Amino acid sequence: MMKQWIIGAVALFGAGSMWGQTGALVQLSEDSIAIGEQITVQLSVTYPASTGSVVWPQLGDTLTREIEILEAGKIDTVLAQVDVAGDYFTQTQSLTVTSFESGYFVIRPLVFRVDSGEVLTPAALLTVSEPQIGDEQEFKDIKDIRDIRYGLTDFLKQYGLWIVLGLAAIAIAVWLIKRVKSRKNMHPEAEVQQAPKIVEPAHVIAERELKQLKADAVWQSGNYKGYYSRLTDIFRRYLENRFRVQAMEETSAQIMSDLRSLGLEQLLVNRAGEMLRLADLAKFAKSRPTPEDNENAMRAVEDFVRQTQVTDSHE
Repeated sequence: MMKQWIIGAVALFGAGSMWGQTGALVQLSEDSIAIGEQITVQLSVTYPASTGSVVWPQLGDTLTREIEILEAGKIDTVLAQVDVAGDYFTQTQSLTVTSFESGYFVIRPLVFRVDSGEVLTPAALLTVSEPQIGDEQEFKDIKDIRDIRYGLTDFLKQYGLWIVLGLAAIAIAVWLIKRVKSRKNMHPEAEVQQAPKIVEPAHVIAERELKQLKADAVWQSGNYKGYYSRLTDIFRRYLENRFRVQAMEETSAQIMSDLRSLGLEQLLVNRAGEMLRLADLAKFAKSRPTPEDNENAMRAVEDFVRQTQVTDSHE
């Protein structure tokens, strides 16, 4: 009766956690375990590609007071749906959990912040039972304490090899130190100062990588995903090196928000946005852009680098 009441409460608590295509889920690999057994809990949130930010709930080392998180996997992002009304992405994370208390434990709705709104997962129920112990096992008396003699011979048998190896390592280290010191004393002029590291400008690095991408003819061989992955990586690294934007960790929508805040020419920003859109479709939806689209995407990055590079007059 108690379990039925809790299941009904969980169903009521989890209702209304989705609207449209945007929503969040919590899925258990098993809904019933014994004390100390481990299961996988998968969290996921789906949101429009135009979303600016997605903030996950902060869980720490527990999912509830009774359910402990043993391991949290990394958050993966995939293209969930391609629609004329707009694309959608899904982020997922797997948690390995256990519990050392018996009972029915409700995982309350977890709150994801998508832009300025909130998305809640449905509630979930985990049943944890005590292990079954048979009555037919007979109990035995505790054995008497035995005296164990441990002498020098036993010590040498257990640790003698490690002692010899340790002494040999110390002797070799002392010999190497003396040899290095004697060489320095004999040839003091041989010490050469290390040349300072030369940092290349962001546009030089980007132009070299774009030239190499062209020479490799990646999309011409049918590898559209590889072509756009390398092209967007070059673009993201340039943004990080040139504008100190954390572009390698951001979604396409977040990068576009950063570009608008930099006050760049609108046409330049729009062409970069079209390149990112084609890249997302090629990488996540396995689309096959036309040769003209591929060339335009390359020119968009080349023009962006050329028109935003740091010149001597700006330094």
